[in-house]
Amino acid sequence: MAWEAEENFNSYSVNGLNGGNGGSGWSGAWSAHANYKIVSANQPPWDSSGKSVFLNSGNSDEHATRALANPVSTGICYVAARTGATSCNQYVAMWRDSGGNTRAYVRFDSSGNIVLNGTNIQSYSINTWYLFAVEFDMPNNRSRVKIKEAGGNWGSWSNWVSYGSGESSIADIRFTTAYPSNNNYWDLISATDPSLPPAVPKSKGYIF
Repeated sequence: MAWEAEENFNSYSVNGLNGGNGGSGWSGAWSAHANYKIVSANQPPWDSSGKSVFLNSGNSDEHATRALANPVSTGICYVAARTGATSCNQYVAMWRDSGGNTRAYVRFDSSGNIVLNGTNIQSYSINTWYLFAVEFDMPNNRSRVKIKEAGGNWGSWSNWVSYGSGESSIADIRFTTAYPSNNNYWDLISATDPSLPPAVPKSKGYIF
């Protein structure tokens, strides 16, 4: 099964994320620490009038997790994120199996690098939105990523990188920081590229 879940957080009131049940392709609502908030400031350019998830508690290991309606074995998940400090070790996302084993992750690490499954991909700037496309090949225990910085273009796909062990499908997505949070944001979980302009409906042609 390919990635299906969609979530842009725009249907929520400006409040806590926990219990939020918007979007599609999910099994149940978000289970999130009380410090995860919905905000409408500092939005990514691909959703400039919308809302996003914000964490700034100063604590570590506070999670926000949501289960997928259908497990994913292959396909691409898009997600946007922004970190306010290198010291956070903010996870763009952890993708886990039904046993809670991490099958893939992307992180802003404390050395200023974006990391896929422990492998450095590129450097990053704080307080800058990045859009990530993460492709899964769970039957072969591997994933890869390409990255778009706000105002820029898509980079190239990384090499495939393996990680850990567990089931050959993904059952949920998790946001977290390994160290105390500091102005961390997440947005735009999607099966399709959210940076593309909306499709323009074709006009009907008439013959007279």
